[in-house]
Amino acid sequence: MIKINPLSESIREITVKRPNKEIFSFMTLGATWTRWQRADGVEMLVRYDDFRDYLEPGIYPGSTVGPLAGRVENGRFTLGKKTYAFTEGKPILHCDDFGFSFENFALDYIRNYPEETVVAFKLRYAKKNYPGTITVAVEYLLRESEVRIVFRASTSSLSALNVTNHAYFNLDGDFTQPLASHELLVHADQVVLVDQDMIGRELLSVKGTPFDFLRRRSIVEACDSEILRDGPAKGLDHYFLLASKRPFALELVSRKAGKRLVVETSYPGVVLYATNHPLTKPIQTGKLIPVHGALAIEPQFMSNAINDSRFPGYELKKNEVYEHFIHYRLEAL
Repeated sequence: MIKINPLSESIREITVKRPNKEIFSFMTLGATWTRWQRADGVEMLVRYDDFRDYLEPGIYPGSTVGPLAGRVENGRFTLGKKTYAFTEGKPILHCDDFGFSFENFALDYIRNYPEETVVAFKLRYAKKNYPGTITVAVEYLLRESEVRIVFRASTSSLSALNVTNHAYFNLDGDFTQPLASHELLVHADQVVLVDQDMIGRELLSVKGTPFDFLRRRSIVEACDSEILRDGPAKGLDHYFLLASKRPFALELVSRKAGKRLVVETSYPGVVLYATNHPLTKPIQTGKLIPVHGALAIEPQFMSNAINDSRFPGYELKKNEVYEHFIHYRLEAL
């Protein structure tokens, strides 16, 4: 069953109920993923209670973020001998108010089959102070207990592109409590520490540190460690460089829910953000989500790689095709 519901004159909500009773919802604004409801009725994604809260910068729950995901140092970069500046020296996060999250994507197509449903969005992105005209497509492939997001893009001229989805997960569906029942495993040997502006700086081996998730361990306990709690991020908000040889990128586990979310991606790393700060906008419960109440999983390029040659860059040339995926698979323990 598929329903398309108008939220405003131009913004649409698409809801898909799969044969196994899972329910998924999306919004044309920001090509946003707003719901993953299991067959048992438990919702695992955070979304704003009022869709209009998606119209301005916030925590970006489920939004497609780009063309510059994450924080870029001094709000500027140089490309093809030209410097593009978006602030007067302050870092920029997710392109602030001119990012993909605030663009109303076209609903390109919906294809419904017994084994899967595909919901696809498309956007032509052209801004006066951003290089190139970018055509970007976001495709959600829905199967039983699985979601695969595919980003495809091209540009009219040399540009920069780093796109991800900003979904927040709580496998218990209890958005009134911290993630006390959740454990995390990440196949990453290195993490990037951040400075006071939350810009990635020092590369650190995770072994023997609170960033060591090579074995499953508590997210809340890690966030409560001195180095994270008293650091610039006030918890977990860091880029992990994924191992090139791995069975998958990461897994999020809740023994309380008896569920395991396995994530794989084509990106070289992932930002993990454990909602370290009090929020001001209510979520679907009508209440504010508590500190460490959900985990944002954001596979992407290292956000400041456009200014830092130590990391794989994300320049996009004319006639090149940008294509990356994020795959989520839910399993019982």
